[in-house]
Amino acid sequence: MPVAVAAELSGKMMPAGSILAGRRRLLAAAAGSFGLAFLPAGKLGAQARRGSSRHALTVYFTRTGNTRQLAEAIHRQVGGDLIRVETLEAYPEDYQATVQQARRERDSGRWPSIRPRIADIRRYDMIFLGSPIWGDHLNPPMKRFLADHDLAGLRIAPFVTYKVSRMGQVRRNVMQIAPRARLLDGLAVRDDAVAPSKARAKAWARRALGVQGDTG
Repeated sequence: MPVAVAAELSGKMMPAGSILAGRRRLLAAAAGSFGLAFLPAGKLGAQARRGSSRHALTVYFTRTGNTRQLAEAIHRQVGGDLIRVETLEAYPEDYQATVQQARRERDSGRWPSIRPRIADIRRYDMIFLGSPIWGDHLNPPMKRFLADHDLAGLRIAPFVTYKVSRMGQVRRNVMQIAPRARLLDGLAVRDDAVAPSKARAKAWARRALGVQGDTG
């Protein structure tokens, strides 16, 4: 029974502070019953990390850890949620086998199934989308992420790690799969320059948050 109603039925006047405290306890209990308790800040993977902003999402796929480092630096700057995308079936450990599989997925358009799927993605108004460049393209798991979600009207700021091709075909990939999204300027960082580029990544993220319109 709501605290305010209980107070009325008891015939006793309760201080406003007690009523508010009771409401907070009820809300906390309800959140726990639906599995909404916050995770410890150190937990990553296919779960969200909570930050200072409820409107920004940093989502990424990583194979070697380079894109993860960049994603974590961006998330520390913008707050919000941090989510790592994973394939349901892992890519091969062997590098060349992964290259061949990714090429087949790219050429066929049959991208791998991923987790998690974010049911309430429209509560975000900014998505920082992170991917390593594979064969000049956004990698297949992040293409699947774009295809699996309704991103119409949402701002997307892509960031990538690369060996030779910088942004490659990423802007084209995003606009082909999510044509109604609002694509912002991206950030490209060489694989071997991630650590010294974290300050640049944070500055880029701040600028992206300040952009109100479509820059693409």
